Amino acid sequence: MEVLCICGQWISKESLQWEFLVDLKRNASIIFIEEDLPYEDLMKIVSEDFSVKEEEISLSYGISLDMKCIIESFPPLSIGNTRQLRTFISKTRAFDGTCRLCVKVSTDPASCNTQASDTFASTVPLNANPVILSTVQREKQVSTDPASCNTQASDTFASTVPLNANPVILSTVQSEKQSLLYESVSTVPLNALPDFSHVHIGLSPTTRGAGDIKVNSYFKTKRDLMLRMKKWALEWKFEYKTVSSNQSRVLLSCVDENCTWRMRAIKLPLSDFFVVKKYVHEHTCDTTHRKANHRQASAKLLGSLICSNYGEKKEGLKPKQIIEQVRMLHGVHINYKQAWRVREEAQILVRGTPEDSYYNLSRWLYKITETNPGSLTYQHVDAAGKFKYAFVAFGPSIRGFSLMRRVIAVDGTFQKRKFNGTLLAACAQDGNYHLYPLAFAVVDAENGASWKWFFRGLSQKIPDASDLVFVSDRANSIFSALEDVYPLSHHGICRIHLLRNITPTYAKTELLPLVESAADAYTCHEFWVIFKDIKDKCPELAKYLEESDFRKWARSYAPANRYNIMTTNIEESLNSMLRMPRELPIISLLETIRLTMTTWFFERREAAAKHKHLVTPKVVQKLVSRLGAAMLLNVYQVD
Repeated sequence: MEVLCICGQWISKESLQWEFLVDLKRNASIIFIEEDLPYEDLMKIVSEDFSVKEEEISLSYGISLDMKCIIESFPPLSIGNTRQLRTFISKTRAFDGTCRLCVKVSTDPASCNTQASDTFASTVPLNANPVILSTVQREKQVSTDPASCNTQASDTFASTVPLNANPVILSTVQSEKQSLLYESVSTVPLNALPDFSHVHIGLSPTTRGAGDIKVNSYFKTKRDLMLRMKKWALEWKFEYKTVSSNQSRVLLSCVDENCTWRMRAIKLPLSDFFVVKKYVHEHTCDTTHRKANHRQASAKLLGSLICSNYGEKKEGLKPKQIIEQVRMLHGVHINYKQAWRVREEAQILVRGTPEDSYYNLSRWLYKITETNPGSLTYQHVDAAGKFKYAFVAFGPSIRGFSLMRRVIAVDGTFQKRKFNGTLLAACAQDGNYHLYPLAFAVVDAENGASWKWFFRGLSQKIPDASDLVFVSDRANSIFSALEDVYPLSHHGICRIHLLRNITPTYAKTELLPLVESAADAYTCHEFWVIFKDIKDKCPELAKYLEESDFRKWARSYAPANRYNIMTTNIEESLNSMLRMPRELPIISLLETIRLTMTTWFFERREAAAKHKHLVTPKVVQKLVSRLGAAMLLNVYQVD
């Protein structure tokens, strides 16, 4: 990193502000500093460049106005070891090279700093009255006497000025007197205050910073220019108003009529680019023009500042969290309604509008089939060309189903988007009892036509077979769709939905646990033992269960093996996982599903590669947990 080194000395002003006066008799130097440069090596480099001994050198630097905090009497920072050198390097990088390395060369104490005074640029104008120049010179000569380096110098200096002198000359001599007095009697150490311009309490003199715009800055569009100015105004806590704005030019000014801040930009011919032609960054307005409800803090601007909190798999900030974050980071106070609009704008910036999502859906579906071999996608529109159905089945899911239990749970859940709709899903279970999504569809409603369209798409990858089982609720639309598309497969109903149907009528009979045990029974003998008990205690309930068809809800009578999947809990868990994404536009919803499945497949593949047993980890846990009970049993040969 290249750093500018200059020689000089810090001096104090009346307002407790500090200024670094450059030694005009010494040349400046540009040195190259590496991040791992030790402090001792830096001292050697500076000593060589300025031809002085290391013992006579002291290094310091002042933080520029880019700190964005205006503090009177803020001391400059000295560099006396390697740790402080690292701090200087980091600050210089942060402020894009605006920090300068200040070098002070120590002089003979007996000279009472008169040499340093001579080497600095005089504060007396070159065209001053010769009488005043000689007066100042005599005062300097007086100050060289060590005995005179005290407060009496002020009286001596005042006596040499004629009573009828010009007031301008008096003020000039007064400023020179203050400089001489500091050089002779000041005991302020080197690590004193930096070079901040004089700031009146309550004023913001400048908005100049590393990210500020400049004259001849170019912007692609007028929108980009205005967005940049709004962000800058919010960051530096000032407000502006639009004096003139049209397709060819923009003129902005501070809200205070007497403030000097101005910005003017014009549009370039034959393009949409805007270029800044005039920019005055100095402010002369008072802080009374600052308000908690910043006029530039619109919902779009605040949304662009917090949009990074939203993503395909991120729920993002809630309105109350937005209110707190905007207040803490930007000093702007908004209410709940405004925070809700900010949230909507942030989501639109990241995910787009619902209308744009439907417009780009066909492109997204095409990309899925192109980047995921074996994937299946369909899109259906009505006679008017409006969207109606969309179907997605990812290739890896379809290929892996051949190794899964052939039991598929299907269910639908409503969406909370602008255009509503319903999300249909088919889910299986892998050998480690994990969710294994197979296919998804976005339809207008959960009816016979939509389910039939969904199963037709699924049948393209999972054909009909007698050992295939579908588990769902007791919706008639699913029954009729399966009879048309999957006539050979078995359709079972969810045990929980069956219990919900009989609970209102038979809750007080205390027979619901017996119904649950009968549904989970593995053998017909076990089933009839339980069912006989139900029939003896409540014949009406037994009749209702017989009419519901044992093959649909009892595992022992199922034509195909249902294994442990007696409910649609795996599908309900999938719907619960998609609770937040169901509020998103359709592309964001499907993209969230894709990212989630990508994460699941990667994590499971990595875990499987490390697993050394013949069965899955969850099955290993079951075997270990039952080992103790198995060791207590006697084993006999039965054949």
